[in-house]
Amino acid sequence: MDKEFYEKAYQSGKTPWPSDTPEPVFEDFLKKIKPEFDGKSLACLDIGCGEGRHMILLKKIFPDSKVVGFDILRTPLMTTKQRISGFQNTYIAVADVFFMPFKSENFDIVLDFGVFHHVRKKMLRTYKRELMRVLKKGGYFLIGVFSTKFKHHIHEVRKRHFIYHKKHYDRFFTEENLKQEFDFLKPIEVLERGKDLEWFIYGLFKKE
Repeated sequence: MDKEFYEKAYQSGKTPWPSDTPEPVFEDFLKKIKPEFDGKSLACLDIGCGEGRHMILLKKIFPDSKVVGFDILRTPLMTTKQRISGFQNTYIAVADVFFMPFKSENFDIVLDFGVFHHVRKKMLRTYKRELMRVLKKGGYFLIGVFSTKFKHHIHEVRKRHFIYHKKHYDRFFTEENLKQEFDFLKPIEVLERGKDLEWFIYGLFKKE
């Protein structure tokens, strides 16, 4: 992962992604699966949690759950620590998605917004292996990635579904591409949402 780019973005205080507002599609997904978990004690994981916006969403939908978030950078976790201070049973760590420091089949819900579309092809197998390892059978995986409609600027032209942009790697997806990437999981819902230049593919998958 291209740590220097993200470190500079966080230190500037002007990240090109929202720092505190969760993705509305994720809230819809979580509300959709909530009845299945009523009365159960859940463990949830936010991969690349950044400044904690989706950790807070998970606690909002599942207030009695254990929520863990990790990021490869320490800088955003300083903000996360402050934001989750009023919530019980929430934990953060500096960790690597390719070597997640968690027990196998430990989480009922795993969420990733903004990590997978930066993973280079040579590391895809490792990412998927770790995801399958930590996700419980019957658990859900929520993911958001760049759509092929996404553009960094209005004049951007791409000949392929990936680009090396400002010292970091970006990959772009269609709904079908995302289903193919995670064909070892059952797709519950995969859709595209966005406006202007910012378009994303969102997926809700289940481990059977």
